[in-house]
Amino acid sequence: YAMNAMFSPKSTVAVLHEREWVYSSFISRALHLHRLNHRIHRINSLPHAVEFLVFLFGYAFNPVVIPFWVGVAYRLPSIRKHSKNGVDKTVLVPQLFERNNALFYLITVVVTLIFTELAKASFASSRPEQVITYDSSSGVIRRYGKLVTSLKSKHSFPSGDVCQATNLCFFLDLYLTKIFASQQQHRIWMLLFLYGVFLPGVCFARVFYRCHWIEDCAGGILLSFCLHSWIIPCIKDAVL
Repeated sequence: YAMNAMFSPKSTVAVLHEREWVYSSFISRALHLHRLNHRIHRINSLPHAVEFLVFLFGYAFNPVVIPFWVGVAYRLPSIRKHSKNGVDKTVLVPQLFERNNALFYLITVVVTLIFTELAKASFASSRPEQVITYDSSSGVIRRYGKLVTSLKSKHSFPSGDVCQATNLCFFLDLYLTKIFASQQQHRIWMLLFLYGVFLPGVCFARVFYRCHWIEDCAGGILLSFCLHSWIIPCIKDAVL
């Protein structure tokens, strides 16, 4: 599953990429994201163990892995509101309502997928592989490239995998934060892992394997944030 690549001159790569308005915004220019994109895309082969870890992040939201995350949601205790003496209390139900968690998460996955694909079709932006010339003589190797890039859609912005990763972070945050409500240290470590390791790991892996640009990852995070701010809360109230 090795995938080798050699990048064409800037006159080809940068011009084709920056010509699309998604990647020519003030933020992209101010932060010189096109340079950072190309540096990540040009990273030489990593040690096998390190790349395997990057591969896990990059493959985590391939369609064939989604059932695993649904299973994780199924094993989470449900959160229910219970009124006693006129006071609302949140209680955890370990066994009885597990299916509601899985159903709710599955619905968020479908909603995220629908809005991601609508956005991709609207922006119709090119993936890195469409503006990068590949050459087997280069020393840039991606051992798991074919696996990570399998079953992906045509357009690049926003990143569907990053949007799904953000969706999972918000979903787990919703439940695990309440579970660790009385254990602030565990809650802080959980949040640090989700938003400081897991989500950035997925973002880096998607760029490293040349599936996306950095802007795509930012767009995926923003889209998921919007969905969890306006649409998914309505679904949560109806399902849970």
